[in-house]
Amino acid sequence: MYFAKRCKRISVKVKDTIAPMIAFVILNIIILSLMTIFHPFTYRVHIKSWDIFHRPDITEGRCYHGMDQAYYLAPLAILHGIILFLAIQQLWVSRDLSTEFQESSHVFKSLLMILLVLFIGLPVLLLTRGNGNANLFTTSAITFVMCTSILGLMFIPKIRYEQHRKSQSDITVGGIGGIGGGGGDGDVGVTSSNINIDEDDDTEYNELILSTSNREELIVNNAKLNSDNDKLRKQIHDMQEQQQEEN
Repeated sequence: MYFAKRCKRISVKVKDTIAPMIAFVILNIIILSLMTIFHPFTYRVHIKSWDIFHRPDITEGRCYHGMDQAYYLAPLAILHGIILFLAIQQLWVSRDLSTEFQESSHVFKSLLMILLVLFIGLPVLLLTRGNGNANLFTTSAITFVMCTSILGLMFIPKIRYEQHRKSQSDITVGGIGGIGGGGGDGDVGVTSSNINIDEDDDTEYNELILSTSNREELIVNNAKLNSDNDKLRKQIHDMQEQQQEEN
């Protein structure tokens, strides 16, 4: 958006977007590895009941953590919070960007779905804390919904767009299909350009930005262009009539 305001065109490549994610994953691996080496979680088994021969009948195992692990989990939580804040900030800045891969609405839907799941799942998780089976099912369900909501809303629209793009032999860019409307005296026609994309071509195409204006601004600009076209057609028609009278 900064370069768009300066009317400067830049090319964003895969390595430019994947570098922050690689750094984020490496920091997570380092923090978790240090915690596992120096202060790992302790696994304890509690006997819930005994049989008639005084043998353990029902046991329950659980991982426990204390203040030693908090020194690692706190920086990890801060790191994830910073990444989440930056992602929301970038989504807000690019909310009106009209591109082929506009995903702000999809990320907002996934975040809303996660909030709804946590709103219902966290109280259930606290209520089922003493029941191992119910607690495991609730935790697994929350994790499953959170992961599938993010992955599904991020990648399914892209997959559908890619299938739709491959089903077309070419893409028409522009939409200036004739100032005068085509056909008729005094009309000025401008042919729109085509970009032919060969399906066998392995060339990697960057994201095609069609406009940096939102929908309302595009409607106003379209109405203004139509008005200017009508005035230009009228001027051309008057000039032609004046030339005919002079001849």
